[in-house]
Amino acid sequence: MLSYPQDAVEALIAEGTPLDEIEERIDELPLDAEQRSALWLLAWVKVTNPATRTRITADGRPWLE
Repeated sequence: MLSYPQDAVEALIAEGTPLDEIEERIDELPLDAEQRSALWLLAWVKVTNPATRTRITADGRPWLE
């Protein structure tokens, strides 16, 4: 059921969108609290992953530092 919202969140991550903006977008989705929590956790894990963090900061987005 979360396939489209999950794809949207993963696209935001791939674009280098800051975590706080991703969280705002997730909060706007017409999903129940449990589904939004799952998406937020997905975003947090992928954005805070060391390999992802290195790639994003190398792209000039040091918002994770």
